This record gives sequence, C-alpha cells and structure tokens, in this order.
Amino acid sequence: MNVIAIQEDLTESEKVNLLISFVQSLPYTFDNVSTPFDEYPRFPIETLVFGGGDCEDTSILTSALLYEMGYDVILINPPGHMAVGINIEAARVGGIRVGSTIVLTMFVSGALAGLAGAVQLCGVYHRVLPAMTANIGYNSILVALLGNLSILGSILASILFSSLIVGADTMYYLTGISRYLVFFIQGLIILFVISGDKLLSDEQLGSIRQKIFSKVK
Repeated sequence: MNVIAIQEDLTESEKVNLLISFVQSLPYTFDNVSTPFDEYPRFPIETLVFGGGDCEDTSILTSALLYEMGYDVILINPPGHMAVGINIEAARVGGIRVGSTIVLTMFVSGALAGLAGAVQLCGVYHRVLPAMTANIGYNSILVALLGNLSILGSILASILFSSLIVGADTMYYLTGISRYLVFFIQGLIILFVISGDKLLSDEQLGSIRQKIFSKVK
C-alpha cells in the first residue's frame, strides 16, 4: 500500500481510504462456509488466500496492514463483533471528530461517576467523607472484566461483587473470619476469568495452526 501511495502520489487520507476500500471489497463470508467450524479466526494471509471473511477476519487483516503501514492499532472485541481502533492522527484522517469524541466520552464518564457518588452520599454515608469512594474505580474495572464488557454481564457481576463486599462485615461479626478473605476470593475470580480467556485463545490458535500445517502437508 505504501508503494502504491508513493507511485500515485496519494495523501495520508487517500492512502488510508485505499486500504479500507481494499479490505471492504472482500466478500463477507461466514467461517462455516469454507471451514467445518462456526468460529475460525484467520491469520491475515488466510483471509487474503480465501478471498474474504467475516468481521473478525477483516478486522485482523486491516489491523495488520495498518500496522505495517506505520499506524498504531488495537483490536476491539465487543460481544459478537470485532473492530479496529487506530491512533489519533489516523482517526482524524478517517474523518472522526477526535476532540469532540474525547470531550463527550469524558462528559459521559464524569456523569456516571457523579451518579455513583451521589448514590454513595445520599444512600450510604449521608455526609461527605474523604475516602467514601475508595476502590470504587478499581472494583468497576473488575466488574466490567468479569461481565465480559456487556451490560447484562456487568449487572450480574456487580451484584456478585456487592454481595461479597457487604457480606464481608457480616461474616466477620458472626463467625470471626477475616473480611480480607473476600479480597482473596475476588482475586481468585478475576484470575480464573483471565486464565479461562487465555486458555480459550491458546486452544483456538493451536487448532488454527494445526489445520494450517495439515493443509500444507
């Protein structure tokens, strides 16, 4: 793509649009059409060889090509979909209003944080205390992680974590068991969630490599 951009004297915007147009020109195909699997995350070269793929495959291909062209990229994997995130300069080239998007994100995040603080102030402490919001941000990250970044999952995870936190004091007063046991349980939950995702990813990648090598042989 960089060679074509130099030969055709393309601007940065035209170069990115050229790459996007190329990837979007590939036909959308389900994994089970060309493979015996419902979910088959392809390597970029596989997507090119097979001449298409689903959103997961094209996102991986796009991110690989953008990275080779010198852009910083990330893969965004919400439930049931995959997309590509690029650096600020590339986002501007792609027509995204970066400044207003950042301000809107900060505004929404601040509003949600203020709502959580209002609940703590009015429903729990009834007065302002220096440490009344301690660990709330940390716990929210754990809840989102355990909930797999979904709304329903986060609600269920928040109920689980709140039950553990509230029940810690009751457990201590009734049984004498240290409330710090709850933190140990929370750590185990997060460890199992992260390990489960990692093991699943390794299994998927292992099966992909095995299928590729078998085809080569």
